[in-house]
Amino acid sequence: MLKVTPGRLAAAGTSLLVLIFVALVFQFGGDPRAADEPYLTEVPLFDGIHRVRLLSTNPGELTYQWKAPLVTRIMMRTNFRTNDRLFDIDLKPFRHTDTFPASDLTSFLFRMVNNQNQWANPRGYGFLRYQFVESTGFVFPPDGRLEWQFQGGAQLVQTTAFPCRDKELTIRVTTIEEKTPNSKQFTIPNPYYRDDFPVWSPETLPVVKTRNGMTVELKDMGYSGRSFHPTILQRLGNDQIHFSTYFAVVEDATGNRCDSFSGLSPFEPAWKVVANVFPAPSAPFSDDHVQLVGKFRIPKYGVIVLVNRTVTVGGIPVIVRLVCGGGKVERCKGHWTASSFTDRQQVIYQLASERPFVVIEVKDIPKGHGILVRSRTEKGSTSDMLQNFNSGSPSCVKVLDRGDTSEEFMLDLVDCKSEQFEFIVEPPQSWRDEITSPQP
Repeated sequence: MLKVTPGRLAAAGTSLLVLIFVALVFQFGGDPRAADEPYLTEVPLFDGIHRVRLLSTNPGELTYQWKAPLVTRIMMRTNFRTNDRLFDIDLKPFRHTDTFPASDLTSFLFRMVNNQNQWANPRGYGFLRYQFVESTGFVFPPDGRLEWQFQGGAQLVQTTAFPCRDKELTIRVTTIEEKTPNSKQFTIPNPYYRDDFPVWSPETLPVVKTRNGMTVELKDMGYSGRSFHPTILQRLGNDQIHFSTYFAVVEDATGNRCDSFSGLSPFEPAWKVVANVFPAPSAPFSDDHVQLVGKFRIPKYGVIVLVNRTVTVGGIPVIVRLVCGGGKVERCKGHWTASSFTDRQQVIYQLASERPFVVIEVKDIPKGHGILVRSRTEKGSTSDMLQNFNSGSPSCVKVLDRGDTSEEFMLDLVDCKSEQFEFIVEPPQSWRDEITSPQP
């Protein structure tokens, strides 16, 4: 028989009071978990039930903490649906890609709530897309952007490009459903607005620049539709001109940056193309930056010869894994094979080429450096530049030009350092015309 003591009676009485208090809050006060959380602005969605709130924005990475009040935590403990809820929010800073450091990011934190001020996951909406709309009508694409979704309807958007010249910041929220996407947008005073941005004037193309003994020419921007591909040539002695291997980002005077050339507003007075240009394969290199790997025979098509040789060039360890006469190679659980595995889950990497190739692996290529892989035969030569984004993964490098039937080749590796060039260019008028005068 259960013995009732004064202590047990007091505990039961306390629990009963808590349950009564929680019931009263549910009945009259709604769920305070979202109501108590501060926000900058909100926009109602189409169903008349949900709203999207902008909780916070910050230049660079965003560290955000929201600790639910005690009453909310008690209610959440008594709610059987707590698996769909988030007790506390504690967002640690997220890193972007190596292309853009954290200082280039601007972070925006959103949350969906319902008409009872409860946090709501965007289930049934498929996905919420956030876009930044310029007063000119230009909509910044999602290039250079990271998006993170959390429980409790929270979504973090980190971007490298958005309107900075507008006094009001317009954000469009689109719900992508099975049939038709629907959009709403809201505006807030733009915390990043300035009227003292630098003034840039476009240069007349073609333009030639020299830096640390390297001379390059930006011939044209290659505008085509909603993309463009700059032609950057490298000038060597005796009027030799070579197409350059480069990696470029584009900037505007407001600080926006993007590695996709359609990611910035064409209504800016000028863009800056920042190009890291690598030396041409025929450029002179000092002996301490060149490492001869050796001579290799080319196997038959579909046949591989394992090499697994590590050489150091410019202080960078480079692994030459194998030579293949052409076809497909696969790495499966630590070994390479030219045959296809029926169990695709065993395949870690797959590389293929119709021409003979070598597989090169570099664990870590320092930023601004490249590994130039050069192959020479009696009939010609080929080359390929491995850059920072190739680090850690095997790369397929062809060793014969088309039509070259040589049976062997010499392989060497060159540690190259890129030089950075900046060009101020005019955005395409055709892009502006598409927005201001759209065709029916």
